[in-house]
Amino acid sequence: MTNNKTSEVPVQDPGADAVSESVIQLIRQHYTLDARRIRRIYAGLGSRNWVVYTPQETYFVKEFISSEDAQKGKRSIEVATHCITSGIASPSTVANRAGEHLTLLEDGGLALFSYVHSDEQIDKFSIDMMAAAGVNLADTHRALSRYTAPGEDETDEWLDMDVAEIVETVDEILGEISKLDQTSEFDEVSRRLLQDRKVQLANYSRLIEPIRILTRGVIHGDYGQKNLIVDDTQCLWVIDFGSADIFLPAYELGRAAFPPENFDHDDWLDRGLSMIKSYALRGALTRQNLVFCARAWLVQLLQSVYGVKQHYLKPHELQEDLDLFWLRRGKATATLFESLEEVEASIERIL
Repeated sequence: MTNNKTSEVPVQDPGADAVSESVIQLIRQHYTLDARRIRRIYAGLGSRNWVVYTPQETYFVKEFISSEDAQKGKRSIEVATHCITSGIASPSTVANRAGEHLTLLEDGGLALFSYVHSDEQIDKFSIDMMAAAGVNLADTHRALSRYTAPGEDETDEWLDMDVAEIVETVDEILGEISKLDQTSEFDEVSRRLLQDRKVQLANYSRLIEPIRILTRGVIHGDYGQKNLIVDDTQCLWVIDFGSADIFLPAYELGRAAFPPENFDHDDWLDRGLSMIKSYALRGALTRQNLVFCARAWLVQLLQSVYGVKQHYLKPHELQEDLDLFWLRRGKATATLFESLEEVEASIERIL
């Protein structure tokens, strides 16, 4: 849980940010904790994330910024608690004065978690750590398969995505770029990626057909490097569980095995194969699901213009991060699209 874009504000500072001060006061009001200092972690779109220090302990805090996000947070905590009881390492929640694990506020909510100190020296994307994450994801999927109150099944809606609508959005963004008097490097790279996306989408029906018969099951919803903490004993901790919706576990494996960040490395395929092989050894999915996991992830990448859409149509407060998110995903999409045959043949060989 480290990020170099953080700010630490002592409570005693008369110029402390009002939002930081309000979080401190909420913690003191609703929890039996003597909160002294606070540091914001600039990550996540459905919540504001903080680290809060007391004389005894350090805690991670999620401040949900709407009632809807708070309800999603409540569900996430329930799912995480189930997985913890099934042996998955995940930070435990801290009960408030009323014995509840989520403090509902007038517009939003607050949840406190035990703080896991991460090993800042480790490369989470190394081949060895990818293998460890493969085992961890397989065990997480097994735990989730025993969850007795699964969420919605959104698979059919995803499979029947309107490609023409995606192309229309791509054209709208390209139109916004064409209106610019001067273009930046970001504009030019985005223009090229969007033009390539139209070509890639022309192959969409061929790509998605094998995905339709893959196994459905309960998934984490956002499993990947940013939601994995490696502590100083090399143990993997899973955070930010979703709503335990039913989807394609193969998709989640492909997404975790080939994250956009890995395409910054020449050995991105070896890293992905390391994760898939270790996942396969746990026997959580059939061979067919494993072979097509990268394809399922590619289909999602083709559907998404998240980040660039915000940049040109409705900028977000963390738009700089979203710009990087878009550029990395664009590179990953292009590389995976061009290499899909090699990727699937490689997966076949390791199984």
